Amino acid sequence: MPGISKAFFKVEIGQLVTYKEERFKITHLISVESVLALNLRTLESERLYIDEIKLVANDDGLKDTNVVGHNDLTLYSEEEWAQAQRRFLVIKPLLENPIRSRTDAEKIADSSGVHVATLYRWLKNYQEAGHVSALVPSKRGRKYGSKLLAQEQEKIVESVIEDIYLNKQRHKPQDVIEEVNRRCRLAKIAAPHSNTVRHRLKLLDPAATMRLRGFKEAARNKYAPILGQFPGADYPLAVVQIDHTEADIILVDEVHRKPIGRPWMTLAIDVCTRTVAGLYVTFEKPSAASVGMCIAHAICPKREYLAELGIEGDWSVWGVMSVIHTDNAKEFRGVVLDRACVEYNIDLQWRPVLLPHYGGHIERLMGTMANEIRKLPGATFSNPTKRKGYDSEKNAAMTLKEFERYLVDFIVNVYHQRVHSQLGMSPRRKWELGVMGDEHMTGTGIMPIPEDPLRVRLDFMPFFERTVQQYGIKIDCIAYSGQILH
Repeated sequence: MPGISKAFFKVEIGQLVTYKEERFKITHLISVESVLALNLRTLESERLYIDEIKLVANDDGLKDTNVVGHNDLTLYSEEEWAQAQRRFLVIKPLLENPIRSRTDAEKIADSSGVHVATLYRWLKNYQEAGHVSALVPSKRGRKYGSKLLAQEQEKIVESVIEDIYLNKQRHKPQDVIEEVNRRCRLAKIAAPHSNTVRHRLKLLDPAATMRLRGFKEAARNKYAPILGQFPGADYPLAVVQIDHTEADIILVDEVHRKPIGRPWMTLAIDVCTRTVAGLYVTFEKPSAASVGMCIAHAICPKREYLAELGIEGDWSVWGVMSVIHTDNAKEFRGVVLDRACVEYNIDLQWRPVLLPHYGGHIERLMGTMANEIRKLPGATFSNPTKRKGYDSEKNAAMTLKEFERYLVDFIVNVYHQRVHSQLGMSPRRKWELGVMGDEHMTGTGIMPIPEDPLRVRLDFMPFFERTVQQYGIKIDCIAYSGQILH
């Protein structure tokens, strides 16, 4: 599985969440789209839809402070982003080696010209945040996790944590507090507040803490990064293929119902399960925007999207993919797309030139969609011979929104439900097995949910750099002005 940013949260038993302004504790994972949870107010068990739950707020009304802020990627300068990428390349060998040693780290530090402590700090920042932007050089000022104790106090706290907390006896935080107070009395210095000691314990690396406290197996299962060679499409979202096609249909405008042209479809398919992961329909020719919208649509839950279209059904396909396969078109090679894929730890791969079979799964999906579109009024068919005697413009009747609604309804309630010839089961069933598993195979577990879908969409959107002049900003020969620009 790819490294997941903490802008995503994983649904697990025992986790506290909010759902429709109520607080719940998850008790059972029952399907790919729902869980059972205990309502903490009524103490009754209820079924919750996963893509509608949110992280629970703490007692201060703030979200978990362990969640690392996910900044706008466009705010980083080229130098800052290049520096973050260089740091990631330095620590990458350590990420790919779950049994790395101190000697391994020292060798990499020496060859990279940095201190080994610096290397470990980069590694810690990346693993806690889960995204490359955590390696951007930090600004001046007080940071989260900064320590304000006197040096003598800090040393005593560190020594107690090392001596009695990080060992297999598994002492409680209160034991640490009492020992800190005792050692401070012996040293005749003021003891830090108990909340400060508890805060130091929260700042400890969770994986290292679990290992030192005798939970090596659990730490490896929960935190060890599984990176390395391209694994193949052997689990959901291991490989997603994306491509465009101009639909063989004439659509009409929403006001006068007059023919206005053929739409473009951008589709993303999960190779392992053959489920359609994402969709974007527009009259605009393929661009970085359509690619970004399709990828963001694939990553985010789709319950609200189906509700907006008025479609009954379930499209429980979401999550960050490990690899994206595309052709060599220019819209797949933009700087923004490359930066966003690096940020979300997605391996963007381009299809080898003159080897179209590398994109066979998306091509077959496009063919399936084309066959379905030919049934619609206004279809142009695939060539003039088949269209002979049929006036596509005269028979055109669907708007862009109606066409999109038809496609999504077909995907959710027909394509995902019927048996796929190569799978021997429906794509939906294959997805459920891949995620939840059964008695014969272990599933990946429910995919982490983006906490802020808008942030995901913005990260994959193209951006333009313009200077602010006295008249404002000019884009495509149009000047924009406003008080905020002055």
